[in-house]
This record gives sequence, structure tokens and C-alpha cells, in this order.
Amino acid sequence: MLMSVATTSEVRDDHRGLLLTIMSLAALDAIEAELSLRLQIKWPNDLVAAPAASSSTTLKVAGILAEAVILTDGRTGYVVGIGINCNWVHISGPLADIATSLDVLAGCSVDREALAVGVILGFEERLAVLEAAASSEGSEGSAG
Repeated sequence: MLMSVATTSEVRDDHRGLLLTIMSLAALDAIEAELSLRLQIKWPNDLVAAPAASSSTTLKVAGILAEAVILTDGRTGYVVGIGINCNWVHISGPLADIATSLDVLAGCSVDREALAVGVILGFEERLAVLEAAASSEGSEGSAG
């Protein structure tokens, strides 16, 4: 499942890197809610499954990228994209040593629509916190 979220939200310069983190957390929560799976964040931008008892290697389940762009009106826009391995059924060859899929981990098919909704809602909720931090910084700066 590939998706991107675009926003023109006000984000403090020192909080821009948190866009990756809030997408990671939103995806972790949505995956846990939909499939009862607990994944881990592999800093800075991967979601991984804990290694099996016979291995010390984590398996990549998702990757996240973010980009800032200057819009024609001078504002900064952000695009945060995520790719989540959802319904692979069978993984073979060298890829099986480094990646896995949610259906393989959960033992069932993944409802990608429900997962996408959960990710977007979780991202939106956390983005509101970043926006609040930006607006409180602006109001503190103008009060002095």
C-alpha cells in the first residue's frame, strides 16, 4: 500500500523532522488496531517486525519519506509518503531475508482501506499537536 499525505500546516523549523515520526507512530497505531501486531520503528524512517527467535535480523514492513516544497505563494508545503507491505502472501528469494508483509505476520489478509484510514486519522491527530506548537510559538513571540 502506497500513500502520501500533503499538508500546508504551519510546522516549526525545528519540528519538521517530526513529520516522519508522527507518520511512523500513526502507522504503528493503525497496524496494531487493525491487526493486533506490534512493530518497531527503526530510526529514522522504517517500520520493522521484531526478529524471529532464530534470528537477530529485523524484517522491514514499511518505509516513510518526507519532503518540503516551497509553494507558488511562498508558503512551505510538506508531503509525507509511506509504503506498507500489506498482502504479499508469499515472500521468497533474497527479499525474504530482509522484508516481510503484514498478512504474513498476522496470518490474514489486510483491509488496506481500513488501515489507510487509521494511518491518516492518526497522522492528522499528531499533526494538530505540531500545529499547536507552531501557533503557541508565534503568539509568545508577539507578546513580548
